[in-house]
Amino acid sequence: MMPTGHQKLTLALVDRLSTGKLIETARNKDKQAYKQGVKTQRATLADSIAGLKTDLKSLRQSKSNSTQIKTLERYLKVNQSIYDNPQSYSAPKSYQLTGTLSSNGEQFGLKLFPVKTVQYGDANVIMANATPFNNLTYSKRLQPKQFGQHHYAGYQADITGYHYQLLTRVSANTKIIYDTAKTTGVSK
Repeated sequence: MMPTGHQKLTLALVDRLSTGKLIETARNKDKQAYKQGVKTQRATLADSIAGLKTDLKSLRQSKSNSTQIKTLERYLKVNQSIYDNPQSYSAPKSYQLTGTLSSNGEQFGLKLFPVKTVQYGDANVIMANATPFNNLTYSKRLQPKQFGQHHYAGYQADITGYHYQLLTRVSANTKIIYDTAKTTGVSK
């Protein structure tokens, strides 16, 4: 996960970092994004809890339908439990990127890293979804191109006006040759 707003991780910043520093930065930003997510979710839950308590008070005073009151009481209990028991941060683990060749391009996926079964609102939902690019088909292969001081090559997917790229740093004279389904050792 990466924080949003003024804390974005940009290609200009990535270009200035060594691989070790980039890994360290990504780990720090992942933890920072988790904390931001938890803070936002706790505020949302606090508002929801306050609203539920107000609604329950009104329903009880008007002697409304007991089924409706019980439903809101359960919903309040769930929200209160999530609010009172935040899950602790779990650092992501690195896994090898896998790719398959389709008729339209390449598709990539990462093994999901394990998360605890108790989720803390949206913050853990974000953590559990470690592969936002796994449903994209990367139909463009990018030969080495210079960004800042370094050259990068990889794949690109174009979805509704957005460009998603998987890039790796390479030397200026690198020639990228892509395997095909008929290449020895490539199963798909």
